[in-house]
Amino acid sequence: MASFDPPPTYHDYTPYYPCNATAPPFGVSIGGKVFNLTNTDIIYQRGSYVTKKGVKMCPIYVQNGGIGGGRALNVLGEVFLNNVVAVFDVGENVVRFAAHDY
Repeated sequence: MASFDPPPTYHDYTPYYPCNATAPPFGVSIGGKVFNLTNTDIIYQRGSYVTKKGVKMCPIYVQNGGIGGGRALNVLGEVFLNNVVAVFDVGENVVRFAAHDY
């Protein structure tokens, strides 16, 4: 959240940013490969509200996973999976990711 300028505002404990803004670049590194997220996935266009000044605000769907047991807890959910091709290999008990070409 520190990368957003100006910082996001919070509504019901969720960070919000103007829907027409550009999010700072963000990617997830797995096995030395960086998977970048798109602006429209980071600043989620659904679930918005309009301020008293008429600014449409959208939730930011990349959030701190928190700290638990001395380690960071991170969940790679819908926002991440929208930007990759994921293969769940049950037989080998592994998940593989490939960059999604837009």
